[in-house]
Amino acid sequence: AESTLNKLMLRLKRQGDFPAFMQNVGEVSKKADATGAYSAGQLGQSILKDYALTAKLLRIVNSTYAQRFGGKIYSIQHAIVILGFDRVRSLALSISLFKGSGRSGQSQRISDSAISSLVSGEIARNLAWETKLNDEEAMVCAMFRDLGRHLVVVYLSELYDQVLALVEHEHISLRAASERVLGTTFARLGVAVAQTWRLPPRLMNAISAVPSGSGPLTRAEDRLSGLAEFANELCEIVASESSATREAALSALLARHRNLLSIKQEAIPELLANVQASFQERYSTLLGLDIKSSRFLNNVADLVRSHAARPPSGQMPQVDAPSLELAAAEQGLPARHAEGVVIAKIQLAKRLKTEEGASSNDDHYSDAELAERIVVLARKLSARVPTEVVLGEALRLFARHLGISRLLLLSAAPTRDALLIRFGLREDVEALAKELRFPLKLGRGTTDVFSAVFQSGRDIVVDDAFSERAMASVPARYYEVIGSPCFAAYGCVEKGISPAILLADFDSTAALPDPKLLPALAALRPVIAQAAASRS
Repeated sequence: AESTLNKLMLRLKRQGDFPAFMQNVGEVSKKADATGAYSAGQLGQSILKDYALTAKLLRIVNSTYAQRFGGKIYSIQHAIVILGFDRVRSLALSISLFKGSGRSGQSQRISDSAISSLVSGEIARNLAWETKLNDEEAMVCAMFRDLGRHLVVVYLSELYDQVLALVEHEHISLRAASERVLGTTFARLGVAVAQTWRLPPRLMNAISAVPSGSGPLTRAEDRLSGLAEFANELCEIVASESSATREAALSALLARHRNLLSIKQEAIPELLANVQASFQERYSTLLGLDIKSSRFLNNVADLVRSHAARPPSGQMPQVDAPSLELAAAEQGLPARHAEGVVIAKIQLAKRLKTEEGASSNDDHYSDAELAERIVVLARKLSARVPTEVVLGEALRLFARHLGISRLLLLSAAPTRDALLIRFGLREDVEALAKELRFPLKLGRGTTDVFSAVFQSGRDIVVDDAFSERAMASVPARYYEVIGSPCFAAYGCVEKGISPAILLADFDSTAALPDPKLLPALAALRPVIAQAAASRS
């Protein structure tokens, strides 16, 4: 057991993909109790060294908690103040552990393991209300429940192959096979690693493979461990059981955890649809996971299809709120989840439709129509129509033609030492304008991407903002305030006035606009530059 742990820890240190902040997490954790302010600041600075981790962490924090805390969080330090040291550290660690990278030949297995961990966390978060647990803590505990197994899959893949071979050839349990190959169980290995990282006691308790028990679960620690166990088992059943055996397995699972949960079996498809939608929103694109090949997510889609095809028998019959609330109550779900369930189904249907190739790109003007509208805008600007009106129409025209949903207009501050937001097509543009300030570095040889666009007027598209090459040229503040995986910066230039930049960010490379559409917008860019200059 000790030799396996040593080998694992050595490979964790040798792999270049482990986060910098984990190198000193033990020391940071040690100081947390005595000098919380110092350790929290130290943690924040350590996370900020990894721009990609910073961006992913804040996007997940905002998608999960922003509404609860009354607004978007724009810095790691703010996240630590709001959520606390342990939660931010655990979320950062989960992002690093459960990303979709992997060596060729086993990347799908790593992705499946990551999806299983993250989905288990979402299941626990959705059910925390019934077990009277904090949903954030329940989510993290379920994520880390199978930590040992995930680490072996990623870092000791040759040993994991041996474990699976024993299970297949000798028909023994995974636990028994892991003890023979590793000298310990996955659970004990996970606890040992968690101890070296000084993770919170409740988290380590959730990782340990202690049976939930048959009596009432009065302690919060026991409910956390039980819910983490249930969430991971539910995920495994959906991923591995065939449609012929899945119903019986689900029934047995619910019976085994009846002292913890009272959710009815008929409610499971809606729960899973909700979980799938939230998983895709928070993790799939951001962490580079292969969701198309995921057994769990594909089986959820099948479950929802078959469930929706059944005749109504207590299920949600209509989309109107009263019927949804009544149906949710009958199925053992809280009324506040009713809307989320329906939204999840709609999102799932849209995803399935998109994957089947049903898409349309008819929402942009023809080149002739576009040219006419640009002429009208130029005349409005000359006629002293309010700048805000012209900018709004110009940016909407630009965005519609390229199929862009988020667009910001940047121009130089009066001191020409920074780029500021002057206008934008985003709901949070006012908050962003207060938070976002890119340093403007003028002169030859600048590597800053936005300064380069400002000086040259040329467009720059960054299709992987989390790559090492991108992180060397993209300002750190981009990752905290915007943090999207890819973006495009379009130069808007007119002689005699200060240039402007249109910044569009995207959740995936598939959303990047077709470059062939850009020439038709050439005459619009000087109009935008003029309007921006008069607004500055």
